[in-house]
Amino acid sequence: MLKMPKVFRLAKAASVHSNHRRYKMGCVIISNGKPVSVGFNSYKNHTITRKFHGSQTIHAELAALLPLKFKKIKHGIAVVFRQDKEGNPRMARPCSVCQKILASYGIKDYIYTTNGGFSKEHNEI
Repeated sequence: MLKMPKVFRLAKAASVHSNHRRYKMGCVIISNGKPVSVGFNSYKNHTITRKFHGSQTIHAELAALLPLKFKKIKHGIAVVFRQDKEGNPRMARPCSVCQKILASYGIKDYIYTTNGGFSKEHNEI
């Protein structure tokens, strides 16, 4: 199996707190090379979730952003982690809504797990 970068350790640790039955995801927001917030997906509800997603879950990216209270993040990166029951990395690319919300905080770079590995992406939304 491909060795994951160290940056995924904290996101992986956050994912174990998820109460989602199928997908355990964790997200770390990094600013200037240091973690500033951590979140995980859950079956909680929030006005932002209802407004943009129409779902009954909070995505890990949003959970990591909420404590930051709309503060702009300098040199921000979102690190998103997901694994299957056997511990293999699975696709955790931020959805289009989360990408827009991340961009509103000034975060346009993402590092996320893929099926069996990871990927980096820069988004100019």
